[in-house]
Amino acid sequence: MAKKLKIIFGVGVPLGLLMAVLKNALNIEDDRFWRYYAIGAAIAIFGAILINLFYQLRLVKKLKAVTNHAKENQDYDLLIREMEQMLATYKGKYSRSLFKMNICYALAKKKQYAEGLELLNSLDVKTVKGLNKLIFYLNQVYFYFYLDNLDEVIRINQEWGREFAKFEEHPQLGEHVAANRVYLAVAQGQLEQAWDLLAEAERKWTDRGAQEEQRLLKEKLGSER
Repeated sequence: MAKKLKIIFGVGVPLGLLMAVLKNALNIEDDRFWRYYAIGAAIAIFGAILINLFYQLRLVKKLKAVTNHAKENQDYDLLIREMEQMLATYKGKYSRSLFKMNICYALAKKKQYAEGLELLNSLDVKTVKGLNKLIFYLNQVYFYFYLDNLDEVIRINQEWGREFAKFEEHPQLGEHVAANRVYLAVAQGQLEQAWDLLAEAERKWTDRGAQEEQRLLKEKLGSER
């Protein structure tokens, strides 16, 4: 909403000044002036919103391409460098939160859990919107789990567990929700249930990323026995 208001004021005020100058210069009648102003303002604001939407879509496309390249090549240092370059270029709070969350993902893959959690917790969660907010809290649980802060794993699931459950079948988030169920079972001391949930996740989620997480969980569960 704030961004839309900025667009409206950013376009509307200069347009109003320009129209006022033209009105005086061309001696346009008040009724006609306000009709022209309303039409011109509507076109200008609509155009500005379209440009902003195009900018956001292009940014998301670029983020997806960079992230996919890092995943395919397991080059997470490159992903961090790319995100840091974007942080130096883009100033929008929403965009910067996305870049930092991508860095958190890379740090997780590098098993730099403490650094990843520190960066994640530095974000203003108010700037994280939509599904990314759910991802934010799933990532928090992930880092706390691998840092053995099991009280936080339980706390976040108490607050967000119902919301997580809504995405158990989601094509992108489902595997992470399944892993989260294992984290919670371990945190609650239910190791046999954790093994059962892990076996269920292995049957259901078979892509490379899911298999990598399942391998890490097996190592973690093995150390808990």
